[in-house]
Amino acid sequence: MASNVEICNIALTRLGQETINSLDEESTEAKKCNILFDPLRRETLRAHSWSFATKIRSLAKSANDTVPRWEHVYIYPKDCIYVQKVYGPEGEDELAEFRKVHSNTGTYLVLATNVDSAIMEYTTNVTDSTLFDSLFVSALAWNMAANLAQSLTADPQIIKQTSEMYHYTLDLAKVSNKSEQHTKDTTVSSFITARG
Repeated sequence: MASNVEICNIALTRLGQETINSLDEESTEAKKCNILFDPLRRETLRAHSWSFATKIRSLAKSANDTVPRWEHVYIYPKDCIYVQKVYGPEGEDELAEFRKVHSNTGTYLVLATNVDSAIMEYTTNVTDSTLFDSLFVSALAWNMAANLAQSLTADPQIIKQTSEMYHYTLDLAKVSNKSEQHTKDTTVSSFITARG
């Protein structure tokens, strides 16, 4: 898969700009890519429940925190970008309500829920670009292009076009990602319920 520099170069090429050899070089393009890459990588990761970035783990309880109206408080994983779902050890057929808040005893985040032994499914902060799906790479490159367009081209038409292409490619990537997983639908049809 593409490296960080290659993703930046895809974005720059889409804008008709000079490519770079490193994010640390002195060119204007490299400096702007260096500023934007990590925030836009996290933003694009947060835009969907990507299979390659999904992590499932049991949560560790917080010994010091309490949150009113919630029975259990857990340490929020440091690598979590977005919580997809929370459930108990019996499985994800019964999804739990939860709330993310700042700890009242320290400088960290906690997750409050009424589920004991909670399991969290979440989008993790994947920094290794070799794990990125090819359509995610394309969407991230369009996101980079859309954000670089303002300062590198100042052309309203290019800014609009790259933004539209980002959203279009992101939608394609989401559909492709969904097709690579199969989960049994546990919801009961209202037609079946009505028939008894």
